[in-house]
Amino acid sequence: MLKALFQDQDETRQYVIQTISDFLDGTDGEWDWDDFISCPLPYPELNDVRLFCSALPFHYPRSIRTEYCSPEGIDALKSKLAELTGRSSSPSSDGSL
Repeated sequence: MLKALFQDQDETRQYVIQTISDFLDGTDGEWDWDDFISCPLPYPELNDVRLFCSALPFHYPRSIRTEYCSPEGIDALKSKLAELTGRSSSPSSDGSL
């Protein structure tokens, strides 16, 4: 995580995209997601994404103990990732809280 603090905005954006992708795919390391949601980023737009991710369990509570958030929260995260990568997301879900 600390390496993101020493990167320019484009590299940090790629770090955010990769971290969210890895989390959704289940390929992230044991502490990668925790590091990501716990450590502020130096760029306001990207830090807002981090805050969005960290708030998912509060806005979309999990129903199963091992989940991070509800399936609706995962859909919101996928929409946020699509927004970051410039891909279109479904019209019914814009990823905002």
